[in-house]
Amino acid sequence: MSDLLAEMEALPAAEWTAYRLAREGEIASPDSTTSPGAVWLISVRDAALELREEIREDGTADVDDRVHQLSEAAVEVYTYPLWQIFVDLCLFSEPVPSWTDTVDMTMLANYITQDVAERLIRRILQHSGVGVYA
Repeated sequence: MSDLLAEMEALPAAEWTAYRLAREGEIASPDSTTSPGAVWLISVRDAALELREEIREDGTADVDDRVHQLSEAAVEVYTYPLWQIFVDLCLFSEPVPSWTDTVDMTMLANYITQDVAERLIRRILQHSGVGVYA
């Protein structure tokens, strides 16, 4: 691995760009650094970093529950911004969660966005040294 790649891998999660966050979340990159998907990725990162600090301060044992709650809260409530994020990050390429049989496309966008948020939050916490299951 080149020195530059090693440096990039060693960056703290607080310095991850929207593009790095997309890579860590195993999704498509946003259209730009100011697109809806990029802004959402940065907000998920910031929320995950706040959770990391809370976990470090109180040493909570319910990390998985808190990660799940945070991923639920990360999903945009209003339909239009949800779809902007969904399309910007090409989340339509994500598999449909096996636990649902809904055909409501907006609910599927919600579920998939939540799954991506949870995956990204877990990756950030792992990179930050907080023990969570992937």
